[in-house]
Amino acid sequence: MATHNIASSYLRGKPAKRRRFFVEDEDDVTQNEPVHGIDASSGTAPSRNSSAVGFLNPEASSSGPCDTTEPAVVDESGFDIDLFASIVGQPVDLSTIQKIRLAAKDDMQTAINLYLDGSWEEENVIRPSSTLSSTPNTTVIEPTEESDTEAPDLMVVDTAEDDVEDDPNITTANPEFRYIGAFGVGAWTTRSGTNLVKHGESVYIERTKLQPSMKYGRGGKPVPRTSNQKGDVITRFTNKNGEEIGRLPRETAEWVSTLIDQKICRFEGVCVFAPDRIRVNDTIYLQLRCFLLRGAFQQKSFTALGDENGPPRLFEEQETSEEKALRLRQVALVKLFGEINLEPTSINEITARHKKEGLLQAAEMSEKSKYSPTSTSQQNSGNESSDDEDGEKLDEDQLDALYQKAQSFDFSTPEMEPGSDFILSLRKYQKQALHWLLGKEKHVQRREKQSMHPLWEEYSWPTKDMDDQPLLRVRNHDKFYVNPYSGELSLEFPVQEQNCLGGILADEMGLGKTIEMLSLVHSHRSEVVKPQIAGFESLSAMSLISSSKPVPAPYTTLVVAPTSLLAQWESEAMKASKPGSMRVLVYYGSDKTADLRKLCSISNPNSAPNLVITSYGVVRSEHSQFSSRSPVGSYGGLFSVDFFRVILDEAHYIKNRASKTARACYDIKGTHRWALTGTPIVNRLEDLFSLVRFLKVEPWSNFSFWKTFITVPFESKDCVCALNVVQTVLEPLVLRRTKTMKTPEGEALVPLPPRTITISEVELSTQEREIYDLIFSRAKRTFNDNVAAGTLLKSYTTIFAQILRLRQTCCHPVLTRNQAIVAEEEDAAIASDDINVFKDDMDLQELIDRFTISTSNADPDGQQDPTHKFTTHALQQIQTESSGECPICTDEPMVDPAVTSCWHSACKKCLVEYVQHQRDRGKIPRCFSCRETITIRDIYEVFRHKSPIQSPGEGDLHNGTSPTSSSPAPRISLRRINPLSPTAQTSAKIQALISHLTKLPSNDKVVVFSQFTSFLDLIGHQLTCAGISHLRFDGSISQTSRAAVLAKFCSVAVADDKDDDDEDKRQSKLPSSNNHAKESPPNVLLISLRAGGVGLNLTTANHVFMMDPWWSFATEAQAIDRVHRMGQLRDVTVTRFIVKDSIEGRILKIQERKMMIAGSLGLRVGGNGGEEERKKERIEELRLLFE
Repeated sequence: MATHNIASSYLRGKPAKRRRFFVEDEDDVTQNEPVHGIDASSGTAPSRNSSAVGFLNPEASSSGPCDTTEPAVVDESGFDIDLFASIVGQPVDLSTIQKIRLAAKDDMQTAINLYLDGSWEEENVIRPSSTLSSTPNTTVIEPTEESDTEAPDLMVVDTAEDDVEDDPNITTANPEFRYIGAFGVGAWTTRSGTNLVKHGESVYIERTKLQPSMKYGRGGKPVPRTSNQKGDVITRFTNKNGEEIGRLPRETAEWVSTLIDQKICRFEGVCVFAPDRIRVNDTIYLQLRCFLLRGAFQQKSFTALGDENGPPRLFEEQETSEEKALRLRQVALVKLFGEINLEPTSINEITARHKKEGLLQAAEMSEKSKYSPTSTSQQNSGNESSDDEDGEKLDEDQLDALYQKAQSFDFSTPEMEPGSDFILSLRKYQKQALHWLLGKEKHVQRREKQSMHPLWEEYSWPTKDMDDQPLLRVRNHDKFYVNPYSGELSLEFPVQEQNCLGGILADEMGLGKTIEMLSLVHSHRSEVVKPQIAGFESLSAMSLISSSKPVPAPYTTLVVAPTSLLAQWESEAMKASKPGSMRVLVYYGSDKTADLRKLCSISNPNSAPNLVITSYGVVRSEHSQFSSRSPVGSYGGLFSVDFFRVILDEAHYIKNRASKTARACYDIKGTHRWALTGTPIVNRLEDLFSLVRFLKVEPWSNFSFWKTFITVPFESKDCVCALNVVQTVLEPLVLRRTKTMKTPEGEALVPLPPRTITISEVELSTQEREIYDLIFSRAKRTFNDNVAAGTLLKSYTTIFAQILRLRQTCCHPVLTRNQAIVAEEEDAAIASDDINVFKDDMDLQELIDRFTISTSNADPDGQQDPTHKFTTHALQQIQTESSGECPICTDEPMVDPAVTSCWHSACKKCLVEYVQHQRDRGKIPRCFSCRETITIRDIYEVFRHKSPIQSPGEGDLHNGTSPTSSSPAPRISLRRINPLSPTAQTSAKIQALISHLTKLPSNDKVVVFSQFTSFLDLIGHQLTCAGISHLRFDGSISQTSRAAVLAKFCSVAVADDKDDDDEDKRQSKLPSSNNHAKESPPNVLLISLRAGGVGLNLTTANHVFMMDPWWSFATEAQAIDRVHRMGQLRDVTVTRFIVKDSIEGRILKIQERKMMIAGSLGLRVGGNGGEEERKKERIEELRLLFE
């Protein structure tokens, strides 16, 4: 507030000097003069709002005597200062008047009462709460509505503690907004006219957000209409009459609008230059003064990127509204501070370089990816793999370079013996790992002086405004703090937290990470003082449950693992511990009824579990429940406990930072945090960020910081710089050893038997090839049409779905058919089997018995049916392999004998070709012997099952068993070569698998992997028909069933051939479909790549069959390492089935090509930009697939 006589005395000073644009001389233009009685040409300017915080300028008020002839000063809010002074009856200094006005909200009667009773001295001051977190919690008073008062000349800043008490420029009042600087801008007009605005007049910066257009959704409810257009950033400026004059330019309005909308800043403007006659689209130069609002220093609802509890996103490019608001806030603050030239007085040296450029570039890349065709097409797809995430992929060589420092293991590292309750023997490298693990957990930094958090910057409040006028200061506050990576502001010193008390154990798969962590559990227990426990035991359970904070659990380690590994963790923990020294709770299914707050609390040392084992699914589910509850005390699950240690097994499950699983794991409380994974980086740098975020490693756990210093340089092709930074992050966090490492003595780190990987090419049958070629031609036509139209990336999802169909065709054609139609055909086949004598699969002995009984039951006096007698004789010939020569090719004996429905035999190949030849000539196929009409479905092949106790090396399975032998004869079946049931039909890959299995010794165990569970169904059916006992392990079975399957498969001990008979008597048996055969132990495990490709210990097997290739060989390698790992004693053979001349072979070429694209440093170089490079690579990969 300034009185009229103050303004008069001010105007009588020296004339205004001409200064450079956007900088006003202290004697030139004053923005805070009253509107009335001031000549516009004098260079003064009215102000609708207080330019600082509503204080009078004591220096200005004393610059000249008070002219009593001037009218009383009444500001725009209606508060008459002279009237107030006359009523209270004594002079009141201006700072006191301002405090009273703030408390009374400019109400005259309230202000007078507050002054007379002295209650105005009860100040409302900002009292920040102390915290040690990286996000300071500042308790402030909610801002009141901004009053339309005239602006004072003095702004408010903080001051040091040694300021003089009676200094008129110092106050203890807390302003609603504080001046931080000014900048100039060239705005454009939206209307024409004269005298709309003149030089020196105030203008008001306003925002009127457009309401989103609505559409009607389900049930007729209006919902906002989604659009990919850029948001509303229109920022207007109006004159003193409220008339819109024009708008700020878009490049300025983009960040000014954000600061206004998010209630961070307010802006006041002064016209510096305007034409006498204004036309539409003219340029008007404005000086904008910026003020930080008090509410901006409150802790916002903003959380770090990826923390929101909304629905999961399939793709990282899909930016949530919260992420967008945070990104805009970051950019706006960075640009504002750049415009007003406000530099930090203290900054972390890590962030000192390229901070501004990196933040702006990261935001720009996010904005571009939002509107890219790739992003749009991906958002429209809901069936893509979770591998399609944000960030550019890394090559194999880049990953090698990235792990170089982490893998430079020092073999001279001291060893440590585990605790006395740990009964297993550790290898040398595992003892060294225990020493490293224990060192990380006990590395507590002790600082004599608190350090500022590295993400934050310190700023000083300005002491003078743009006119070099002094600013009124706030006692004991002369600094404020900004986190440019989260957009947060604070008046409190942000303290650096304790560094991560944990890390990433990234030993290659099969080196014993589970055993190493269990040795740590035994070796480092919580150091709870014994006398304290007695005191805690007196606490009642109700006091713990009613607590609003997580209950400390100093005796408990939480293990989060895939569901398939829960039973394995439990068994390994018990096996490694002395009896009674380890209490284990599997927190899953019906066992989740336990109240962990009570069970794991510090007051329950004698029965608290040492190990709580749960699954990622349980964590995700409970996190959703926990987020929906109000008080913590009403919930007793995983998130109500602060564990002593948290271990994520197979931690790459949280590599997608936006997934619900990852966000849930971030929120688990624990003193020590560990991530176990053989692949901390699958193929993107963001995979590592999620682990760093879980470990809470500052400052790298802030995604904006990570993106600024790692993602942006990498995608800008500064790969060397980015990967060097990542190596710096990895080095202190990661311990990684590989199987190929050699000790200083030249010995293998872990002596493992050899592993042989071979590719077995499979030739499709004629029918399979026809189906494959049909689907391939359609997919290629779609690909070519989109290439011609330039819409390849937009149709990427459609093309990818057709590629999936091609891959399924290589496995089995029925996988590509409509499942509803397949089910109907299956029902029809079952009905046909029930009413007909001939079925898809018939046991030969049962047929012989049936016809023998039919013949013997005939009338003794009558004529016996010659057909039945012939049939019985023919079947007995098949049983004894007395088939004679083939009547078609005359070979003797027949090759793969087959029989028609009229029981005449020939070679299978000859018979099929004979029927096909008749059809090609347009004739009805008839039997070569009896001329009975036949079709391809009337041909049955003779299938001789493997002996239940003999291996191929022990004898000829095709020989009959002598009547005196104690062993039953091998089972023989007649199978329709073209079954009525779709699922009963075999495929080239299944035939190849069975061919390999029948050649293996009977005591060898086999693991069969496939990514398609429906293909495993078909394989299982054919194995059953072949008499091969097997087990099934996939995600559809319960946890109890999984444990039972693994126990049954692994319980069979490996024995020498000579001991097979004795072993069979000792081992548990699975029921066989042949009633006449002896039960044999299961030696084949069918397992889905997703459910069993990680974590399992299957060293009882020594053969692996990969039925179909995955896009990343790393996933296949993980599955193979379930067998080839520590504990394996036999040579391991791996067979990868690849269909010849198909898309599967091209997938292998793409894998090889990716590993070849690297520069001399093992890093990808060159290119014009990350997004463009990725587009070119995707197009090139599609071209390779459709060659």
